[in-house]
Amino acid sequence: MKQLIWDAAATVGKVNLSAICREVDHQVRRLNERDELLDEGRPDNRTVRRIIDQDIQELSPDVVVKKLPPHTWCLRNDYEAIKQLAKNTKAQQETGRELQEDPATSLKISLREIGSTAGDLEGHKGGQLVAFTLGNSSDNILTVERICLDVVSCRPYRQPPRIEARVMPLRCEVKLSPDRLGEYVVTEERFRYAGRGADDFDLVCDSPSGFKYNARLNIYYSDLRTNENLTLSSDAFDIYFCKEGDLLSRYRAKGYDRDKIADLQRRKRASSDNAGL
Repeated sequence: MKQLIWDAAATVGKVNLSAICREVDHQVRRLNERDELLDEGRPDNRTVRRIIDQDIQELSPDVVVKKLPPHTWCLRNDYEAIKQLAKNTKAQQETGRELQEDPATSLKISLREIGSTAGDLEGHKGGQLVAFTLGNSSDNILTVERICLDVVSCRPYRQPPRIEARVMPLRCEVKLSPDRLGEYVVTEERFRYAGRGADDFDLVCDSPSGFKYNARLNIYYSDLRTNENLTLSSDAFDIYFCKEGDLLSRYRAKGYDRDKIADLQRRKRASSDNAGL
């Protein structure tokens, strides 16, 4: 909600409270139609004013640069310093990207697939698969120290699951919580890659149903030749945990397999059709 208020204040001007409130109400309705926001009411005018004038000032400059879009930075009292920090951060990222793409010290990550597993029906409640490949594209020896899943954001997700499922090999598991952002350690097992070596990983994520996470993979590794400690991050991706329907959650607990659940669904539809006649 704060992000919506800051966006509106930066767009229509922070002194125009009525226009800000209208814009926020409009954006809330749009998000609710797409099931991307809880049905929550807008704060009162006094709270909205505090969010615009005070709350954004209390954020650290690093958080403002990393988490807020540039057009909202004008609400900060240290706007010029924020712009300079963003410029310096971008320069550092460009330098890091050049080092990461240097074939002399190059660990590569490739996201192969993100989607549901057979877990919803076969023992991994809410399981979502993140399949990825790690590979050494250099001739150096690289040692992976640990692999982490970094959760950037989490929001409600109301779509029900599909009955269809399929079995995928599982290598690692991590349990996510809607109340906790940041890194989850996937494994601290050490993997050593000689020149051109590669491995496939299948990560199964569990979570309470009805949430959508935005995350990325962080790989911490070292180069034996240069003795450097490095970090590799994947592109961000979404992990969906569909909202369970009554039928699926009720019968899955009884150990019903997919065919039985599908048959129960057919009988329920047939009964409803007959009742309509």
